[in-house]
Amino acid sequence: MYRLKCQVMEYDWGRVGHDSLAAQFAKHGSGFEVDEEKPYAELWMGSYHSCPSIVIQTGETLDKILTPETMGHKIYEKYGNQLPFLFKVLSINKVLSLQAHPDKTLAKELHANDPENYKDDNHKPEMALALTQFQGLCGFRQGEQIVSFLKNIPPLREFVGEEAAVEFENEYKKNEKDALRKLFNVLMNNDNDKLEKYAPKLVQFAKDTDQDFGGKSFGGHDLSALILRLNSQYPNDIGLFITLILNHVNLQPGESIFLRALDPHAYIAGNIIECMASSDNVIRSGFTSKFKDKGTLIKNLTYETGTADEQLTRPVPFPKAHGSGKTVVYKPPIEEFNILQTTLAPEQSQTIRDIHGPSILIVVEGNGLLKGENGDVASISPGFVFFISANYPLTVSSSCKNLVVYQAYCE
Repeated sequence: MYRLKCQVMEYDWGRVGHDSLAAQFAKHGSGFEVDEEKPYAELWMGSYHSCPSIVIQTGETLDKILTPETMGHKIYEKYGNQLPFLFKVLSINKVLSLQAHPDKTLAKELHANDPENYKDDNHKPEMALALTQFQGLCGFRQGEQIVSFLKNIPPLREFVGEEAAVEFENEYKKNEKDALRKLFNVLMNNDNDKLEKYAPKLVQFAKDTDQDFGGKSFGGHDLSALILRLNSQYPNDIGLFITLILNHVNLQPGESIFLRALDPHAYIAGNIIECMASSDNVIRSGFTSKFKDKGTLIKNLTYETGTADEQLTRPVPFPKAHGSGKTVVYKPPIEEFNILQTTLAPEQSQTIRDIHGPSILIVVEGNGLLKGENGDVASISPGFVFFISANYPLTVSSSCKNLVVYQAYCE
């Protein structure tokens, strides 16, 4: 096992100073000096080329120790000396861009044609796992909910136009994907003059109606408050209208959502563990000052609809863990990663065996010890990050407080 020094990313949507959990972890885990005036958004843990973690014992980047022995021969044959996943902690104060991530085919095309904005040729499905209360937008709402909003939110109907609204209402039960694609295309292609006219009307309508905003079936105060909050961060943004056709999800600590490639989403607030296929490709459309690729987004989204609950990833007991603690696994439907959560009450221990690929572990709560089969022993506390070699049995033990660790792995 190898202790890692991991880099913090400063983006304007991050939490400021010590209010950022990502910054706190970097400070306690590797001596990072926190500036109380700066926003700290992400802690990156992995071998991704633009921001690789450093092995504290050697001072080298993580990829230098990724060999057939540390990766496992099967994983090394497929991925070489790069981890197939990128592990992060995100501390969110301000909404991230409304975005989607490409699948493998589209990623190769985008990277070849525009390497400045699309840094690699890999897909980026990802999982968000709440450390604190978390809000986000994920996937398109079901057609009946969108119809309800078209009927109960006049500024939305006026913005897309009567013709597009009626067409969606008439067609969504026959071919929901096609109807949604057409409606989204109209919404996204409205000009700035129309946006500047109707966005303030939407915000005012949210203020005026509050509890009744959007109708009692699917709307209400929470949706009204969300529109007002987002407008305070990005006034009169196209994202205000996109928000109305996406699912609004609230996660409690330990709950998670899986976001497939080419599904629209945005993180709004909270602290999360995030894991993704090793990529930094983002197709943006709203709530951002960065590069937007509207045409690519409209053309390539899945246009799958569903409820927020359908995107939850529920953990199951991990059969390769034994001891007095509890270990569960979050298993998304992709090959690049799974995530373990190990929780220990005071003075408990848990041994994890037979992970046949590489993993990265981060301590998020409590203190204790990490013991390897070959005699390695390390004291651990929040923010400590380790790379764990393939086929390396590991025992985690707590001291006088509860201990929580997360571990991303591939096998």
